[in-house]
Amino acid sequence: MAIRLAVAVGALVGLLPVGTPAGSARAEPTVTLDVTEVAVGAPLAVRLAGWPAGDVLVEVCGNRAERGSIDCLVGGAASAAVQGDGSGRVALTASAPPVPCPCVVRVRPVGSGEIRTTPVTIKGVPVRTAAPVAKPPTVLAASGVRITGAGPGWAAFFGGPAHRTVTVTLRNTGQAPVLEPRLALTSGRPGQTTVIVPAPRVDLLAPGQQRTFDLPVTFGAPTWGRYALRGELLGADQPEVFYAHTRSYPWGLLLLPVLLLVYLTLRWWRRTR
Repeated sequence: MAIRLAVAVGALVGLLPVGTPAGSARAEPTVTLDVTEVAVGAPLAVRLAGWPAGDVLVEVCGNRAERGSIDCLVGGAASAAVQGDGSGRVALTASAPPVPCPCVVRVRPVGSGEIRTTPVTIKGVPVRTAAPVAKPPTVLAASGVRITGAGPGWAAFFGGPAHRTVTVTLRNTGQAPVLEPRLALTSGRPGQTTVIVPAPRVDLLAPGQQRTFDLPVTFGAPTWGRYALRGELLGADQPEVFYAHTRSYPWGLLLLPVLLLVYLTLRWWRRTR
């Protein structure tokens, strides 16, 4: 019986197709133009093949689209629907891109996926032979960060709000001005800085320029132990994060039992006399 079953299974396996049928794998996405040279404002037919089904955006780009959307006329993009067989067609208007040529027609899926380009010559659009100069990065740094002072009043001495002053110097250490630097501050326990602290407005910082701020910070009652302030510099290419720490202990509350003991001792001593 076991031998017959093995023979039957072997026969069924032998009937299965071996390998993948030719043409079952989808080809690489391609972009084809009806013409390779066109004037500004003229229609341009774009044909797609081998694309996954879904919506795509078709746009004209300069600089071979090497920097992505910054080289493309995003506002003049046309949408197209790719059919189940991977084909699509869109009528695009040839427009001057925001940067000089070499120009391409770029096709990108809506959402995520592979991006493809194909070259096109647009009459009347200047051609740049050299690569565009990269914009220097913007960099902000914080220095001289410290928390000082205990603030007015005796509240913190008995566990009330603790008032502090945070000093921080913001400096532009890059080679380009930072147009809109912003300072975001939060306070609380170390690792739990969730209370928003009002931050001042920071004006434009030129390369090498710096500004120093003395910022009041209040840690809410009851205060006991260590506290932290988290700052984040925004507006540059990369955010800069800094921290400052302080302590607040209610020494008045700690001295109350001692004072009470001294009082009771004196009272007992007077009675015994």
